[in-house]
Amino acid sequence: MEIPQVNSENEGKSLEIMVNNLQNAIKELENVSGNLVTDNSLQKQFRIGNQVKRYYKTILYDISATDFYPCNPATFAEILALLTISFQDYNSNAQRYLENLSQLVKEMRERIDRHVGMDVTNMPRILLTPIFNGWEPETQEIIYQLGGKVIYSDWDFLGLLEEIPVSKDSDPIEEYARFLLNASNRGLQCLNNCDILVNSYKSYVKKTRVNGLIINQLSDCHIGSSCYDLLKNKIRTELRIPAVGINFKKIGENVEEIKLKLNSFMELFE
Repeated sequence: MEIPQVNSENEGKSLEIMVNNLQNAIKELENVSGNLVTDNSLQKQFRIGNQVKRYYKTILYDISATDFYPCNPATFAEILALLTISFQDYNSNAQRYLENLSQLVKEMRERIDRHVGMDVTNMPRILLTPIFNGWEPETQEIIYQLGGKVIYSDWDFLGLLEEIPVSKDSDPIEEYARFLLNASNRGLQCLNNCDILVNSYKSYVKKTRVNGLIINQLSDCHIGSSCYDLLKNKIRTELRIPAVGINFKKIGENVEEIKLKLNSFMELFE
């Protein structure tokens, strides 16, 4: 579906277009699947999704910010990577996905309470982003070996962990349309605007209180290196935290180059 850009002058029209796009998409899905999509079925999925997002944020904001992890940081980063991938379709079973995520949070908290895991008190917390188009997974292991801990939180940065309002008087398609507009224009479409991108990252880095930023620069990405350079400089000079860019095209292609960059980067925390 096409998601229109929103500004103060066309907000109402953009919402109307988005609602229409959703209605057309639902009709096409109904024709393909033979299933009927009702307001009740949509609201049920939104309720499940809202609960999923709460658990996801618990892991991102509460557990990842503690001084004691329920596992070593490389494993924790692997869990966040799997959440990034599986969150896109809830493993095709939303209710089961919610139950599994609930159990994951419960198990993490129980391990922390029993002091089963790893003390990460003096390990800098490093945000690596964006990864939704692909990244080098060896990075999290390299950072761990160099004394740091990686977190992945693309869906939060892009606004996709915001909840969708659900009430008996609400129009679920309109609420979903508004959610997609807000998420796209706050996150995804800001990737097309250098100034908005920089400001979005600055706000998010301050919000999450990470100690450093690794920018995953995708080869052939529409965002130019000049924009990434501006972002790194702003993070370094205005927020006073280390930032570095690494290049990615395919897994395993330039691991040694990444190691060299990250070695220098992690020395800044000593």
